[in-house]
Amino acid sequence: MELDLDERVPPVRPRGTDVILRIAERFLQRVAPQCLAEPVPVDLDHVVSEKLFDFGIDVYPADDHELTTLGNEGYTQYEDGRVVVVLKERQWTALTDHGFALHRARTTVGHELGHAVLHRDVLEQMAAVKVANPAAALHRVRRRDIKPYCDPEWQAWAFCGGILLPREALRKLHGHSLEDISREFQVSLPMIRSHLRKLGRFGFQVQGGLLVAA
Repeated sequence: MELDLDERVPPVRPRGTDVILRIAERFLQRVAPQCLAEPVPVDLDHVVSEKLFDFGIDVYPADDHELTTLGNEGYTQYEDGRVVVVLKERQWTALTDHGFALHRARTTVGHELGHAVLHRDVLEQMAAVKVANPAAALHRVRRRDIKPYCDPEWQAWAFCGGILLPREALRKLHGHSLEDISREFQVSLPMIRSHLRKLGRFGFQVQGGLLVAA
């Protein structure tokens, strides 16, 4: 998660962890309210297929070769008044798979939904600039040169963690191992560790491989 700090991104409006998590929780309240209080995995296959239209978001699979050429598992853009998330077809189908493939697909979808929900204004600006001048682009800076709370990638990962590992549901697994949490939420261990670091200020930490949720 969040490894390529030399990637160039357009800075976005500042949002801290607490703000992003509250946005993620409001999103879950509309698409999967049962996941807010109980440690059950959000059904992203159902969310993607049935729940996003009213948010102005469409999700489509694309040929794996097309996105491999772009170096992406998925991308998000603004098109004809809606936000469009394009995923590798294998990521789409893996949402009903198991193990590593499922975990990877869930984090990819969660991350792209973070862009779709949080960065609609920037995506719209990018589309407008491209229409006005196909050779132009929004100003971009290296991720290492901006604060995390202005980094669209950091924000999207925080949103992803917020919907895959909701705080109150996660608290119910106090004393459980990270492996238990991975099984309950269908989330990879690296994603869990990364998100728990963001949750440190909210009383979450790992001690002896177990979750401590104050």
